[in-house]
Amino acid sequence: MGKVFKIKVLSPTHIGNGNSFKPMDIGEHGGFIYVFDLDKVIEKISEEKLEEFTELIANFGDKSRNRYRNLGEMLLEGFGIKQDQWGEISLYKVKNKDGEIYEIYEEIKYGNRVYIPGSSIKGLIKTAVIYCFLKNEGYSFDLRSKKIKDKNNQNRYETVDYLCMIRPEGKEKEVEGLTKDKPDLSKIEGEIRKDTFTSDPTKDIFKCLKISDSKWLGAEESLEVRKVFVANTTSFIKKGGRIKMFPSAVECFRVGQVLTNIHISVDNKIIYSLSKEYGNNPKFTKMIELIREWDTCLKIFSQDLIEAEIKFWEEQRSTIDRNVRNVYRRFSDINRGFSVDKVVGNLKSIKRLMDSGDLVFRLGKFSGYLSHSIGILIANNICGKPYNLGKFGKMLYGTAHEDIFPLTRRITLDNQTLGWCKLMGV
Repeated sequence: MGKVFKIKVLSPTHIGNGNSFKPMDIGEHGGFIYVFDLDKVIEKISEEKLEEFTELIANFGDKSRNRYRNLGEMLLEGFGIKQDQWGEISLYKVKNKDGEIYEIYEEIKYGNRVYIPGSSIKGLIKTAVIYCFLKNEGYSFDLRSKKIKDKNNQNRYETVDYLCMIRPEGKEKEVEGLTKDKPDLSKIEGEIRKDTFTSDPTKDIFKCLKISDSKWLGAEESLEVRKVFVANTTSFIKKGGRIKMFPSAVECFRVGQVLTNIHISVDNKIIYSLSKEYGNNPKFTKMIELIREWDTCLKIFSQDLIEAEIKFWEEQRSTIDRNVRNVYRRFSDINRGFSVDKVVGNLKSIKRLMDSGDLVFRLGKFSGYLSHSIGILIANNICGKPYNLGKFGKMLYGTAHEDIFPLTRRITLDNQTLGWCKLMGV
């Protein structure tokens, strides 16, 4: 029998649907973003002005042919449709937390109702279970080098760094992450899928884990638009010239929002069916035990994750601060408000909840590479000390900075990292 849970949002959380709202979709007024329904907008346009309206829509973004900043401004100034009428021609409106925006990444929704998909929660739990399985079983990872002949000069050799996975069975079960003398992490990923019974979608062991979507909420009362900026990325360390970047605007669940009616269960009938396929394989038995204890796995993974995050920000504070102020020098709100100390303080507040026993985890887009992978485990094995990710990053990406990989960290204007939530029973 399953249990019913609810999720409380601890920091702005964005689960995107791949779409974005452009200026021609939105209007701004009274601290809200209005997302217009174009069909309803057209109904408001008089017949004699419809051709003009169509022409302006077709030329949005061309300042020589359409001077309006967004559709709301165009409706107000060009067609006399005042803000008190916007509610009638909008899909919904959403609180605008951080001022003027251009494009908005959309939260996943059904019509004007939002939810947390069960698939997103399941993906997170799947990562946590696999992480704990590899960690418990003693899988290890090593960064190795191989000399190969230079294709352009057979008298010269070049060194290739690659990742090697060492199974607990020993050297005869090593997996070298190389294909045609080039680093290939997909080979190791494929072997991990085999060992965790996830390589064949029809026989995926996680079919037994059932998770429902949360109950729907109205977008207007549960979302807000937040500006998000990159606090560190590979672009910051490119040579030559001064780099300029711009913050992005995203729809997020508000801090404190609670989403309910999430059902999580483990289906014994599916386990029985899978056991016929995989027999008495001890690894299968151990994976099933971990799936049954998914909440413990999630706690372990999240604890390691937040410790890695805190370590990253504390150790790289001066580099991050210098890069942010250089790259976003035109944005006074970022330069004025950004503080590594505040980022760390917010993370430590979340860690205290974990330490008190709360089941806290990180979910959604912009939550970072480590939240969606076993990268912490790999990097820890390679470097011999916790969460030093440099060598791993350098092997994966030639442009990575050895000291601060993975580089991309996104935060809000009030120094919050995205996606932290708390799972609670009901």
